[in-house]
Amino acid sequence: MRPESRLYIGCAVYGLLVLAGIAVLGFVVAPFVGVATRLFAIDTESAAFFSLLTLKGAPYWGGLGVMSSALYGPLAGRRAPVWIAAYASNVALAWLAGAGIAMFELG
Repeated sequence: MRPESRLYIGCAVYGLLVLAGIAVLGFVVAPFVGVATRLFAIDTESAAFFSLLTLKGAPYWGGLGVMSSALYGPLAGRRAPVWIAAYASNVALAWLAGAGIAMFELG
């Protein structure tokens, strides 16, 4: 496989992994944290709030996932712990940015 093809495929896969991570963070992790910190009294309320927030921010997360695919090039030669730390922080920051925009839209 040519190096350019490998870079393009890696960028696409990394962008899709970021989108999948955002979905897991918004639909699974955030409702659990909302209930665990007693931000919401019932788990259904927490799940509904964070699901609405995640769905409302979906267009922005699509764009952030595409933009984050540019990080694949510098991360390609790194060791796994550096790659995982960069991926986790990328997903968290993208979710927070999209959630902030969605909260602004929701009023």
